Amino acid sequence: MNSTSNQKPKSTNSQAEQRKFQESWLSAYEGLKYDKEKDLMFCETCLKYPMNNKLGTNIFIDGTKKKTKDVLEYHWKQHTGSMGRF
Repeated sequence: MNSTSNQKPKSTNSQAEQRKFQESWLSAYEGLKYDKEKDLMFCETCLKYPMNNKLGTNIFIDGTKKKTKDVLEYHWKQHTGSMGRF
């Protein structure tokens, strides 16, 4: 018996990785850096002080392609306890 599935084919990139970087994030999240050539976002504070990282591994040190506001807000909340600026 042949079963059919309504599942979409697995994609190699998550939806977050396929989204475009928003230039407005650079002013909304102080210390956010974006490398256009590599299409990666970085956190300047985490790059300067990697040992202060309370989360263990940090995608903002190696660079991340997960370009969503939720990812940014979660990360910046770790620094400040609130969203946005440090």
